[in-house]
Amino acid sequence: MKKLFTLTLMLLIGTGFIFSQNITIIQPNGGELTEGTSYVIKWNAAGTTNGFKITLWRSGSLVGILKSEKSAGNGIKNFNWKVGYLENGSKVNFGSGYKVKVKEKNTAVADESDNEFKIKEKASLSIIMPKISKESVIKVSDLKVFIKVTFPEEGGKYEGGKPLTITWNKNFVNNSSTQVKISLHDAKNMNKLEDISPSHPNNGSFQWNPPSKYSWPGSEYVIYMMTTDQKFDGKSGSFSIFAPKTDPPPPPKEPTKKVIAISPVITNKKTENHTNSGQAECLSMGMSIPGRNAVSKELKTGHWKMKEKGVKCDWSVNEYYFYSNLDFDISPAASKKIIRAELMITLSGTETNIAPGPVATNEYCNSESLIFRKNKYLKSFSIFEEGKSVKINLLDSVKEWSALNQVIPHYTIDIKGKLDYVTNQHSICLRYYMSPILFVEYEE
Repeated sequence: MKKLFTLTLMLLIGTGFIFSQNITIIQPNGGELTEGTSYVIKWNAAGTTNGFKITLWRSGSLVGILKSEKSAGNGIKNFNWKVGYLENGSKVNFGSGYKVKVKEKNTAVADESDNEFKIKEKASLSIIMPKISKESVIKVSDLKVFIKVTFPEEGGKYEGGKPLTITWNKNFVNNSSTQVKISLHDAKNMNKLEDISPSHPNNGSFQWNPPSKYSWPGSEYVIYMMTTDQKFDGKSGSFSIFAPKTDPPPPPKEPTKKVIAISPVITNKKTENHTNSGQAECLSMGMSIPGRNAVSKELKTGHWKMKEKGVKCDWSVNEYYFYSNLDFDISPAASKKIIRAELMITLSGTETNIAPGPVATNEYCNSESLIFRKNKYLKSFSIFEEGKSVKINLLDSVKEWSALNQVIPHYTIDIKGKLDYVTNQHSICLRYYMSPILFVEYEE
């Protein structure tokens, strides 16, 4: 009885990468927000590439969209929200149970507020009513009325040194001779920073230039007002002051363009299959590799398949598949803006032999060779005459490598022939290429 033995050798290279993407909402995180005020939604994004979508939720159900398209970017991101209103202008209900959700568009990366917050109605006038008994009579002097400061607005940002009009509701008292005192305070602990006006007519407005010295990042202030007789007072919402605008910086210099021409480290590889229908001892015998060996800086690709018979060892089918790995050190272009990437390669020799007969075909032994990167097909190319060269555009692949390979400075590809063949037929299709060079143009 004849025995069938199979010997298979495979050489594979694999490389993997892991990327971390996340979004963390900083605020809101609980508390109360007043309807109609400006509030800054903040989040931290890492590893994202797309824009963001911001939505409002209540008790686990979607209320609506706050911002359908927020520009992409990583680090601390902000969005100024008019509390209580959706992007389409719709007003939401007052109450608790609200959360904000920020999601990277076209991905599942998202985060929502850790704690629920409440949206409350903004009061236009606060009046404290004394308790009324049957024996008492309410007098107007018993009511405590607060001055409503309407500008600066809650969450507003104003330029230091630029005129700003403070406004308030002057109708809190019906007395044209009433004077008000206006001062600037720290919003956190209400410490007075300076007097803006010790005495000003109650006409509802005052022109003020916010001092640039208060334009500290993260500092917030309020305008405090009190009548000079100290019967009525009120304050604005908290706001910030930013430094005066300066002349824009000069336009950036035109980037420097550089071109590198890199020759690769070439590793010629093969896989082989031998199917023997004779004695088992034949498996240990050496087999001569078909075709000539590649010389220095030369690639060997394609396949060789032959059905043979011998005296002692009756080999049925011998198969070889040749391919070349090209390793380019293009580290100077890593993380740079790639403008051009072309591989130039020259045909240095061929060896073809197709069995005659109706089942034979040249379909699988033509001039076409294939380029792969990490087992992903990139391009094909053909050269019809020995000594001729072609240039293959690899721009998209090299740009992808430049964006992702900040640690590994090498760009690798495999070049193979068409490895299909006619079953159990004599088929030889070997192609040799020499002096491959990768030209990469990039901006510094």
